[in-house]
Amino acid sequence: PTDAHWRIVSAAQFVEDVDKDPVVILDGLTKCWRMPGLRICWIVAPRSVISAVGAAGSFLDGGPALPTQRALVPLLNPKDVIEQTIMLQTLFSHKRDFFLRRLADMGIEVDSPPQGTFYVWCDVGKLQPP
Repeated sequence: PTDAHWRIVSAAQFVEDVDKDPVVILDGLTKCWRMPGLRICWIVAPRSVISAVGAAGSFLDGGPALPTQRALVPLLNPKDVIEQTIMLQTLFSHKRDFFLRRLADMGIEVDSPPQGTFYVWCDVGKLQPP
């Protein structure tokens, strides 16, 4: 059992004019898409910010090869994005639920179970001393 809602939440929904709104969204395939080694990211921001980030990235590491970038574009197909999101939410919700059950089995209280983070704040005050 899980309380996952199978939805995608994005700050992009609050951007009305990408060149005027003070919002910068930076994401990539490495963390959110669980593809370590594919140092591909994208940015939603005013053009001036994109230019500055691009210049800094080129200076620091040169960036990934253009063929690699182009080969990964199909991964951003909305249908695939939704499928991957549901798969990751399912996987992590099961891991979270298992972790919370094990904490409860050990007598560790969790007042506010996480709903979308990797962090669990626990109360170990009722545990026996070592």
